[in-house]
Amino acid sequence: MDSILIPSTYSWLDCPDNFSCLRDYLNFLKKETQAKLKINISDKLIQLIQAIVVPHAGLRYSGLCSMSSYLPASNNKNIKKIIILSTDHHDKLKSGVYTDNFHYLDKLNNKYSITPDELTSTLLTKYPDLFEKRNIQDEIKNEHSLLNQLPFISFLFNKSVTVIPIVVGTNNLESISNILFKIINKTTLVVCNTDFSHVNGHFKNKVNTNIYDEIRKKDSSMLKFLFTKNSIDFNK
Repeated sequence: MDSILIPSTYSWLDCPDNFSCLRDYLNFLKKETQAKLKINISDKLIQLIQAIVVPHAGLRYSGLCSMSSYLPASNNKNIKKIIILSTDHHDKLKSGVYTDNFHYLDKLNNKYSITPDELTSTLLTKYPDLFEKRNIQDEIKNEHSLLNQLPFISFLFNKSVTVIPIVVGTNNLESISNILFKIINKTTLVVCNTDFSHVNGHFKNKVNTNIYDEIRKKDSSMLKFLFTKNSIDFNK
């Protein structure tokens, strides 16, 4: 594979200085995904995409990986609703629903926006013991897990597609899973964002040799683990 040049669009978490810079960067990622990764999926298989796993690190840090998942999913024209399951960096026990300020802003207040689905408020009203209201602007530095999904969704999906943005706490996960399961149908895309393994960057688990192969090996092991039927091992 040829070297993939990552433009210094903006830093780890900060919003870009210029909105056109972000738009150009997303176009760049789209072209690189199509050209370098050669993701060729038949139309029949594309219509079956209902869940993707994406990173939630900074867009410059992991943008190509995110685009490689979002791009095929965005070609499923059956998708009308997206459920985002985001990591909770605040370590709250209760899960949350983001209800305000679904914007990725640059410093001139240009923005990529998403439209919250009506079920977003319904979850709060109907299940106040399971969900609490969150405002992304109050948690912007620590909740990049949701923030970094917004440009991809706004850039790639039809504007009529609505979003249910959920931050996943540590309690009542089985009950919440059962509630969401009833919402999901052939018109729903579930986006799970996570960091499979904190390697390189400023993290302690540094991979110094055979970087791509080693990270691919670690991620493959994690994917196999996620599909395990042994709930006891999974809960560990």
